[in-house]
Amino acid sequence: MEHTFTARRAVVPAAFALVLAGCAGAVALAPGEASRLAAGPEIPTAFLASAGPTVDCPTDEGVRVWTYSGSSLETPPGLPELGAADGPAPAVIPVLMGGDIWSDFEENWTQQLRQAYPVDPAQATAAEFADAAHAAARPFPVAAEPVKIADAGRGTLSSRFGGSPVLVFETSRWSLVGCWYDYVPWFDVRASLVDPASGRVLWRDTCSTLYPPDSIAAASREKLREDGQALYARQTRDRSRSCAASLLRKFSAGAPAR
Repeated sequence: MEHTFTARRAVVPAAFALVLAGCAGAVALAPGEASRLAAGPEIPTAFLASAGPTVDCPTDEGVRVWTYSGSSLETPPGLPELGAADGPAPAVIPVLMGGDIWSDFEENWTQQLRQAYPVDPAQATAAEFADAAHAAARPFPVAAEPVKIADAGRGTLSSRFGGSPVLVFETSRWSLVGCWYDYVPWFDVRASLVDPASGRVLWRDTCSTLYPPDSIAAASREKLREDGQALYARQTRDRSRSCAASLLRKFSAGAPAR
């Protein structure tokens, strides 16, 4: 069963606040720093390993159906049993229950997708960013191969990269977007240019789009897992490519005029 997410246009305030928080953390590149970077050596790129995705049902449809009072009874559209993560879905569950049962179902049903994901969004976005920077001959020289780091502290960055400013990529939000049991992997990535000597952030921005466009069809858990998670990997890489392009445009905007 595949569908798109037209119904999610009623954006919940909490999710909208996530986007605002990402935008609020942006740091513009100072003109002096931009000139120094343009004339300097390649800027190292690094990434922080991403934790697995959460599940985001934009309309909270599952929670509402499972927790409404008896006066609002509705029949859920065919849910799998809570304990049967790999079993078929039963016809219907005619009784609604409250509490955390919907969260338990989501965690159980998506466990493998959340724990065994094929592509790390931060790593993929860092690699796409470097490739795009080289292909477009952008004014800031960027190292071609992102390096995995344990943290972005001054000690770690100094020991690995010396005194050179480092572009650090990290996943700021990552979800399997969907209700019931069809999903689209979607995420935001934040890039920060950090001075290892002082720990100061010289530039920072985020590729931030709340939910995937309706043109991307959600897929079942089985579809995302088949053929070695080919669809899961492709959708993640597609998002990382658009995310990297957005970040590169923002980073290059601070470059000195030629």
